[in-house]
Amino acid sequence: MLKGDKEASPAAEILDEVDDDMKFQLKDFFDEKVRGGKSVWGMTIETLGMAEGGQKSKDIITPTLEKGMKVMQTMLKVARSGENKDMWKLDLVPIDHFNATLNDVLRAFVMWSRKEEETTYNISKAFRRLQSYAAWMKEHRDDLKEPFTMKGVRRAAEAWKMQLTHDSKGRVVWWVDIAAWDLAGIKKDIPPRESLRYVFYMCHIVILDPKAQENGIIIVQSLGEKGMIESFTMVPMDLGTQMDRLTIGVLPIRTKMVYTYNHLRWVSILLTLFKPFMSAKMRQRIVVIPRKEDPAAVIGKEVGANCIPVGLVDLKGNLKKDLLEEFFEKRGLDEELDKEEEEGLEC
Repeated sequence: MLKGDKEASPAAEILDEVDDDMKFQLKDFFDEKVRGGKSVWGMTIETLGMAEGGQKSKDIITPTLEKGMKVMQTMLKVARSGENKDMWKLDLVPIDHFNATLNDVLRAFVMWSRKEEETTYNISKAFRRLQSYAAWMKEHRDDLKEPFTMKGVRRAAEAWKMQLTHDSKGRVVWWVDIAAWDLAGIKKDIPPRESLRYVFYMCHIVILDPKAQENGIIIVQSLGEKGMIESFTMVPMDLGTQMDRLTIGVLPIRTKMVYTYNHLRWVSILLTLFKPFMSAKMRQRIVVIPRKEDPAAVIGKEVGANCIPVGLVDLKGNLKKDLLEEFFEKRGLDEELDKEEEEGLEC
């Protein structure tokens, strides 16, 4: 078993689990370098280590959200007067698209830092997360600086076909069905930059959702019975690791459970490799539904049968419109009204 090595390739550790050909393919995959010069393996392990944040002995803890917000605002003001002023502008956050303010974004970070059993807020932890968020945006400025348009976001959304809903417990559910992806479009027609922008945009729908802030999110993913190498190479390596870093290690998203189904045996093997680098909480939240079980029954019990959207393989959903589509429709209406107002002013 791996002993916490963040850079060593894990291929040798599964010698008895896979044939030699797959072992070499796996080693090549994990050894490949991505943005920043790290290997895929090193980047993934580093991201997993960022998932929960961490509490330090001198962290600032507040008893209420209101006090937490005041401290957070003060910490941001101090940061903006020091080094890295450009990073702390936070000018790439698409708040205008969501009729939101920067304080709404800060609230998401403060809510993420909440210690639920005590209802206290670790503002130092929240600020460290905000710093990671600001640094990630600075690193990806060239990808994000162009204004977002509904046309661009919709184009990527139609290829990735991910959905968002609320469940019966007031959480946001992020639905991923790999079998539904337009792989040709993702690989050939949509630049990786556009896919990254789409996920960044979609994530802000989640972090600004009051129910997601209060109750967290659930991730449900169907792997479409794809093989290991096919799954690894569906999207460019660098894009995949950057998406993971954004969603797991940067954004204030409290993931309560992750359900995986329609998988092959390699998923369990890979999970075994990653478990030593996960927190106990993260390990408990990951559920790989046995192939002999009905995923519709398991997931329906968790989220509510009436909260499953249509079109997801094997889940028998009946919810016709998800949060993303509702948002697109509202944004489209707003843009039409804005255009009409501009035309009226011209007259």
